[in-house]
Amino acid sequence: MLGVLKAIREEGLLVPEDISVVSIDNSSYLDFLSVPITSVSHPITEITQLAIKMLLDQISSIQETPPTNIQLEATLIK
Repeated sequence: MLGVLKAIREEGLLVPEDISVVSIDNSSYLDFLSVPITSVSHPITEITQLAIKMLLDQISSIQETPPTNIQLEATLIK
């Protein structure tokens, strides 16, 4: 994120006047930045639980399991 902000500044652009920046990890350090950053929060606990369950199911299965597509809802923070 800091590299993105540095590159924007080096190009003479301003956040959010000229360009918006979106973070996909909702890091706690975003609150300390001097520019507003839109952030998305992902349900990390649910993602982890599903990944572990899928892995254990695949390990315990004799048959190969087909790929699975699971969509979880993210939350827009700012």
